[in-house]
Amino acid sequence: MWKTRNDLLFQNICLSPDVCCTKATDMLQEYHKVWISPSTSPSARTNAKWEPPNQGVLKVNFDAAINLDYGRVGIGIVTRDMQGKVVFASSKTLLQRWGPEMGEAAAALVAIKVAKEQGWKDIVLEGDACTIIRALKGSQQRGSHVQLMVEDARSIMPSFDSISFSFCFRECDEVAHRLAKQAVSNFSDEVWLDGGPLWISDVLVFDTPDF
Repeated sequence: MWKTRNDLLFQNICLSPDVCCTKATDMLQEYHKVWISPSTSPSARTNAKWEPPNQGVLKVNFDAAINLDYGRVGIGIVTRDMQGKVVFASSKTLLQRWGPEMGEAAAALVAIKVAKEQGWKDIVLEGDACTIIRALKGSQQRGSHVQLMVEDARSIMPSFDSISFSFCFRECDEVAHRLAKQAVSNFSDEVWLDGGPLWISDVLVFDTPDF
């Protein structure tokens, strides 16, 4: 609300009450997404690192980035094996004026659809939106539109020999986060097979498992 007031005073930008309320709600949801999560010590979160899947399993990380001004949602997906090797990465843009939770649900749905299309049989689907992960597990119900998207994702589960859902902190989801930000900034769809773009290489090196 304070930002809206300043935009009006200093930039002569006037938002309707509906838009103002939507932006405030989205900011609150983003706060809950980032901070209202399974309890852990601050030091543990600071030192958190992406964890590789078991042998023969692929881990699919997903994330969403929101641009309400342009009505776009960026979706980032990265799939890695036990060694941390990227077997698939993508940035996808959706022309939707969604809040963070709806965006995260859409990212989860896109991720599980990609996994099915690629023919992967054993996967872990991992994201940093704890409410969406709980909904995917079936342990928590969300609002009607979000829940419908979650149910669409869950309906694809029989396509896999094994599938599980894992929550991680943002620090462990940085690759997917960068891919999502790239999509929402450049308004473009890109796919990389057997490796990712150079601008995520530093995170991939950091995430490399210690064997």
